[in-house]
Amino acid sequence: MLWLRCYLFCGLFAATALMFSVANAQEEPAEPPERPDEAVWNLEPGTSQFKGFPVRRGQQTTFVSWGSTPTARVGIYVYDNDGNCIAFDDIGSGKSSGVVAADFTPGSTGRVQIEVHNLGTTTQNTTLLKTK
Repeated sequence: MLWLRCYLFCGLFAATALMFSVANAQEEPAEPPERPDEAVWNLEPGTSQFKGFPVRRGQQTTFVSWGSTPTARVGIYVYDNDGNCIAFDDIGSGKSSGVVAADFTPGSTGRVQIEVHNLGTTTQNTTLLKTK
């Protein structure tokens, strides 16, 4: 009979401890995971942000950017390690200015710097995405 009392006592103790820990647990707010192939910025008119990305020689690479409004005027510029602009898209390129894309095939493995520039007159929440 002693073993039954120990069994019941241990069971009650474990259940009480579990209820206490659940009642005192504080849930952390869920934040979306940061994606290494994406960046989001709030850009004032005439300002830029930069982000570096690794690239591989001979692998076609595309970066896409857009603003928070359909009439957003953004430009995207890709710079190699020497600071040369090797690909770009902006309102002067004849493509859509609401969504811009820079597509290129790197001549060497390394890193590129991507510049997203707000060419408009209003603040834009801009997104930069590496698609391939």
